[in-house]
Amino acid sequence: MEAAVRLEPDIPQILSSLAAAKLAVGDHAGAERVLRDTLAMDVRHGPSRERLLRLLESQSRFSEAMSERRRAPAVSSLADFEHAWSTEGDAGYLRARRTELAAIVDTLTARLSATSSTPTVADLWAPPVLRLVAALAELGEWKKVRAWRLQACAQRPGLVHWFDGMPELRDAPPTEHGRGSPGRK
Repeated sequence: MEAAVRLEPDIPQILSSLAAAKLAVGDHAGAERVLRDTLAMDVRHGPSRERLLRLLESQSRFSEAMSERRRAPAVSSLADFEHAWSTEGDAGYLRARRTELAAIVDTLTARLSATSSTPTVADLWAPPVLRLVAALAELGEWKKVRAWRLQACAQRPGLVHWFDGMPELRDAPPTEHGRGSPGRK
């Protein structure tokens, strides 16, 4: 990814992928730097914004996460976070995040469960099941994480590698077979 960025330094998708790779190997400082560079280039790059918010939240840097949520274009659930943050501080932020995650889970579950749903080109590059599994993992819904992950990998085996690189799944509890990484062979 670093070689790709050297060759194409002005493509936000490549920078964002480099940040994802840095997150996958635990280089949080490097990932944050790349994400901020990406957002300086394109403030509307959604994947970079989401990754930066998750990084800040994972480090309990809620004040900085609020600043990022406020930055134009504001995140859609900003009003809920503003209220929760102003009345309850960190605990309110976390409560608002759980509410946001539950809505994401509901939306993506309905979309992925629809039999007539036709995947878009964007779905091929960023499968919605990855966002669903990440949201479920953040909520601690590990049985659902495992079920969705196994189903997705059965339908599209190449997703195994995508799931293996997700930092959200690092804390997965061991399964009944002793592995915390379902779907991996």
